[in-house]
Amino acid sequence: MFVNAQDSIVGRILDEQEQGLDAAVVMLASLPDNVLIETTITDSDGKFCFPVHKGEFLLCVARYSGNSTKISSYDNFVKRKDSD
Repeated sequence: MFVNAQDSIVGRILDEQEQGLDAAVVMLASLPDNVLIETTITDSDGKFCFPVHKGEFLLCVARYSGNSTKISSYDNFVKRKDSD
């Protein structure tokens, strides 16, 4: 996974063969309370985008394969302070 957070949180979810993962569910939750803020689905190249939010976040990726679901979590990946 690659994430860039300037004006938006942009990333790409890759499979084991480093191909973009289509239709993975990407969830953004605030830390430390784990409140769900945004949810999106990756495009055919595995790309996703969220607007930037202030604070610290947990990013969860759920992918469905046949009859099983795999969920991966990445925490503390965005820290943005209030600017005056």
